[in-house]
Amino acid sequence: MKKLIVSALIVLFSTTVFAGIDFVQNKKWKEIIALAKKENKLIFLDGYATWCGPCQYMESDIFTLNSIGTYFNQKFINVRLNMEEGEGLVLAEQFDLTAYPTLYFINGDGELVHKYIGALDEEAFLELGKTAVDPQKQYFTLKRLASGGQLSPAAFHDWIHTADDMEDEELDSVIVKYLTHSRYPLMEAEMLTVIMDHAQVLNKDQITTLFTNRKKVEELTEKTPEDFDALFLKKVLLFAMDQSYKSDELDFDIYKKTIARFYPQKALLETQKMKVRYYANIEQTEDAFKALTTCIENASLQLSAFELASLITDFSEMIVENNRSDEYIRKVKAYKLLPKEKDMEYYKDFALMIIYVTKEDSAKVAEMSARIIDNANTPEYLAALVNRLNAKE
Repeated sequence: MKKLIVSALIVLFSTTVFAGIDFVQNKKWKEIIALAKKENKLIFLDGYATWCGPCQYMESDIFTLNSIGTYFNQKFINVRLNMEEGEGLVLAEQFDLTAYPTLYFINGDGELVHKYIGALDEEAFLELGKTAVDPQKQYFTLKRLASGGQLSPAAFHDWIHTADDMEDEELDSVIVKYLTHSRYPLMEAEMLTVIMDHAQVLNKDQITTLFTNRKKVEELTEKTPEDFDALFLKKVLLFAMDQSYKSDELDFDIYKKTIARFYPQKALLETQKMKVRYYANIEQTEDAFKALTTCIENASLQLSAFELASLITDFSEMIVENNRSDEYIRKVKAYKLLPKEKDMEYYKDFALMIIYVTKEDSAKVAEMSARIIDNANTPEYLAALVNRLNAKE
């Protein structure tokens, strides 16, 4: 009887310990690729680091589960590699590793078809495995199809959200390729949503189509005229920049004329704002300050209070580092609100606060913060931003 009990315990113990994922041992990466090719399986690669807590959780609490082992041992060639030594270093660069753990799925040709960054619970990890074997859901398979314009707008829109979550640095270029190669009509709701909400630089035909059909675009994308203008102006500015760069220099005349085709009333101001950014970027600081001063002091340009706060926020370091703080504090205080913005004094106060934050003048920061918070007209988002800035002080 004792022998039977001992035997049963040995079987139970063995099943418990070895029920999880069976990882390949003592094989070079090229051998693993060959094995995947031979068995017509994907490789599951757990890219870990020894110091990574979530990696240790996956190793001890997830990879050892019976349900996980049953599925992954059947579907994949399973590999664990420390990505900070040996072949792991090479693969980390090849597969663009950015965080730990990264869970890769690779085909027998060595091509990445799917991946996930981070730890998962049992159910989510099983679902990841099922997604990885489905060509209709594999991230990098869909990415290749998207680049060739072969996904439907709805499927591409879904992929974009996943790409955002994965912080894919090639997202913008894939969107450009998709819009270039896709045969789906531009004036279709899902395609317009892709263009309006996600595309950056549009070509002439695309931006002209949006402009000439704006009412239809607003209707199909369920955007208000204000929402359309906010999004479309950004696209016009990027289009204008793309059109006006010649031999690494920006042609401001072309920039202004391009904007004027769509927003004639904004062309002068937007060109002046671009001069600030352009000259600051190429370190022609005095020219940048001249352009910034023109934006603030030339009333005919109709700089809004929000734009004032944005410009000061963007260039506060340049102002402080060049000992121009007092000068621009005076300019901000002298700035006259547009008649329709007479209740938006809080944006002026915020611009001043940002200069004081950059100067590390805590007393003035506290003073301006109080003015903004106590102003009954201050929008909630701005009050929350002020509170967050104060929390960092």
